[in-house]
Parts: sequence; C-alpha cells; structure tokens
Amino acid sequence: MAPRSHEGNSYYVLFNLLALTNGYGKVYTTHPFNGYYMEIFIEVGRQAKLQRTGLWAEEGFAKIPAKPLFNPIVYITNTGEKYHQYHCQYLLESRIPIRLSEAVYLGYEPCSVCRPPIMFMEY
Repeated sequence: MAPRSHEGNSYYVLFNLLALTNGYGKVYTTHPFNGYYMEIFIEVGRQAKLQRTGLWAEEGFAKIPAKPLFNPIVYITNTGEKYHQYHCQYLLESRIPIRLSEAVYLGYEPCSVCRPPIMFMEY
C-alpha cells in the first residue's frame, strides 16, 4: 500500500487491487491472506473477467478453464463443530487437517476466535 495525494488529501492505494480491477491480474488463492481483502480481491477479479477488461478481453486468456478458488487446508477436532486455522487455541486436544470445501460440506462453521478462511464460490 502506498500513500498518494490528491487535492491535499492523502489516500492509500492497493496497486495489486488496481491491477485486478483493470483486468491485468489474476487472483491466486494458494497462499491466502487477510480474509476481508481476499473476498474483495476475488470479487474484483470476477467482475473484471465478466466485463472482459484488460487481459480478459483477449480470447485466449478469457478461455482459461475455471479452477476451484480458495480451497486451503483448515483444521477440525474430534468433537467440535467449527473449523480452525493451524494456530488456534482450540486445537490443543486434536488437530485434523481437512480441505475447506470438505469442512463446509460436512457442516463445520468457521471459528470466531481464529477467523479461518471462508469458502469462495467459483464464477
């Protein structure tokens, strides 16, 4: 994030978000980051693809097959109803790795303490 000035006011610009908005980037979710920003980035990327802006205007690039978005490993316990991030305090007793999509399918909900990633649907 870099500060920029306009009419005496300072604004912060996320250049990678700006590139996605203009269709000159692709959202990679292999290494997720802050869930709030992840949601924004995925939606902006989806809109750029739908509107065929930037690289998405080229036929070859637009025909890239869709892959599932954002399906990282999360953790569940033997007895719980929530899924967690690796470092969560509620994983002291047991820590069972599972794909996010499978945890959601099985009815697990995200932990409100460690705030693990949430499921994003493919567009």
